[in-house]
Amino acid sequence: MTIERNVTGRNIGGFLLSSCRNIQINGNNKTTGIELNFGCENVLISNNRLSIVQIINGGRNITVENNTINRGEGRAYSGFSLRGNNQVDEIVVRNNIITNHLSRGILLPDEDVNLLFENNNVWGHPEEDYPAENIFDIGMFVDVNANGDSIDVYGNFSADPRFIGFGPYKHNLQPDSPCIDAGHP
Repeated sequence: MTIERNVTGRNIGGFLLSSCRNIQINGNNKTTGIELNFGCENVLISNNRLSIVQIINGGRNITVENNTINRGEGRAYSGFSLRGNNQVDEIVVRNNIITNHLSRGILLPDEDVNLLFENNNVWGHPEEDYPAENIFDIGMFVDVNANGDSIDVYGNFSADPRFIGFGPYKHNLQPDSPCIDAGHP
């Protein structure tokens, strides 16, 4: 099943999927968020503009890539989170811009799960962009990327994405954005 090209109004609309299989969520705009619950499998979430992505109570073979996950005017406290009974396997979160949530950029479990979180820009959160302590070393900056931004071992960084900021294309990037050419090939 494919869910694509939906546009929702301000602070309404989104997708809550439970025990789902073989789903593609692609090219949606102004969607409040996506919540995958109770072991969804084979899910691709790509090229969307949303406020939050949550995986709750497990999941398998889930890819979240090339999304702009920005709180906007909603009440999202974190941009990406793994919560609940996190029996997850093969979760890939790649090339996303996660910005301006009320608390944290990402919320990760304390236990080891099969998660690849790479080449994301997580920025502008009042509490923390990346968890200060996490078993994955996500957000522990140790190197510099080709754009000169500090990165962790997975290529994640934290910098103002430099959105255009107005009109229907307000989440498009300005030409000098540090997100350009900073993602996974």
